[in-house]
Amino acid sequence: MKSEKPIAAPNVGGSLTDVTAAVLDQQNINLKKEIPDNAVMVNSEILPSKGVAYKKPIYVTPLTTQDLKNLNTMTEENATARINGVLFSCIHGISYKDILEGDKLWLLFYIRSVTYDDFPIFIKYKCKECGRQGVHKVTMKNLNVRHLKDDYVPTLELPKSGDKLTLRLPSIRNEDRANSLKNNEQFNQSLDPELLDLCIYIEAINDEEVKTFDAYQYLLKMNAYDFSVYSNYLLDYNFGIVPSVEIPCACGTTVVEGIGFTSDFFMPNFSKYKDL
Repeated sequence: MKSEKPIAAPNVGGSLTDVTAAVLDQQNINLKKEIPDNAVMVNSEILPSKGVAYKKPIYVTPLTTQDLKNLNTMTEENATARINGVLFSCIHGISYKDILEGDKLWLLFYIRSVTYDDFPIFIKYKCKECGRQGVHKVTMKNLNVRHLKDDYVPTLELPKSGDKLTLRLPSIRNEDRANSLKNNEQFNQSLDPELLDLCIYIEAINDEEVKTFDAYQYLLKMNAYDFSVYSNYLLDYNFGIVPSVEIPCACGTTVVEGIGFTSDFFMPNFSKYKDL
């Protein structure tokens, strides 16, 4: 993806209004050059985050053969890198590093939908109560999505210490900073990966901006009461795809199955499911 270049002010005369209009026109021209012809604009309101963190429209393009090759070699160890690579390839209009953590998987599903004309994901299931087996269809419309609550506020006052935390909705950029600490040989034996995942929500403490490692140290020394309040606040306002589906069985039981990244997810066998 090409990096966004500073836009030079056009050589125009007239009022400030005229200059501003000319700059906006140039921005639109540059944006059109960056967005591929086959890109589809994402309706930000249906994102798990409802688009609250994005100042520009997000566009996606279909998967390429190279993307498929990368995804089909995905393992538990390299999953983050493979998914981020696809977002780098298929996201346009903004930097993929500005994508929020909670929107990542939803966008991956959306890219798959754009690529394969919303061809369903087929989930095999077996009811533990009656033994009935079947195949359930999942599309973007019936994905289990948890949206960011409207009453979310990015500040939290801790009851015991009295500290005021300024919070962020973490992006891939913040995730990368935490992962760099996890992979740092100087630290990786002693750093708690779960705390690292939690510390990237902290942007400032008592209005003083903090770095990732400082936020980690702060959480590590936090008293248990405040930590419980903090972690439950994050849980209450968590958003994203729930990677499972509830399937109603004819016997009245609800079967819960996970949605995994199988080969069929990334490269569906159309003929296999043509009669379903």
